[in-house]
Amino acid sequence: MKLFIVRHGETDWNKQRLIQGKTDIPLNENGILVATMTAEGYQKEGIVFHKVYSSPLVRAAKTAEILREKNVCPGTDIIYDDRLKEFDFGQLEGRSLTEVDPDKPDGSVLYQCFYEPERYVPVLGGESYQDIVDRAADFIKNEILTQKWNDDDNVLVVCHGGVIRALLCALTNKSIKDFWDTSHKNLSTNIFVLDDKKETFRLEALSKYYYDVDAYAIQAYR
Repeated sequence: MKLFIVRHGETDWNKQRLIQGKTDIPLNENGILVATMTAEGYQKEGIVFHKVYSSPLVRAAKTAEILREKNVCPGTDIIYDDRLKEFDFGQLEGRSLTEVDPDKPDGSVLYQCFYEPERYVPVLGGESYQDIVDRAADFIKNEILTQKWNDDDNVLVVCHGGVIRALLCALTNKSIKDFWDTSHKNLSTNIFVLDDKKETFRLEALSKYYYDVDAYAIQAYR
């Protein structure tokens, strides 16, 4: 079985470099276009999904709908799972990433959140990095690994940049200190293969894109 973990399409908040978290922001026009291009890219490669999971937040749900349209087995519905919602940034949501200079540590909560995650203490209403890694691990252990998969099954998981990194921590034992050391632009596709014993996954592709990133993706964005 292959597990395809995909980031949602672009939103206006992405474009403005605003922290979204669980704030429910819809896809913009470019986000819909790039999701459609990615669906067409899957189709060209003959990728068919046998099960589809998505965060219930609208930007992920709409992306899942677009990817599902031409690339699933008949009768395959989207399963919405709260464990796939984006990191809850609490009072940091709506603030701009441009407020932070990565070369000048200022000791602020905002700086620690993105550049010193091992030191980050969540602000009111937010969650910790351990929280998001734990729920990502719970999704893998108690949802994905409890299913009976055929070797040629493809499973689509549509979620968010933070959740993708949490899933990477859960699947590869990466430390929270290194949480942000990978880049996942919108519609980043990350592919894992379930081992023969159906117990663990190995990484096959990290941040693969099925569209022209230079032309359509936000540049220099985490």
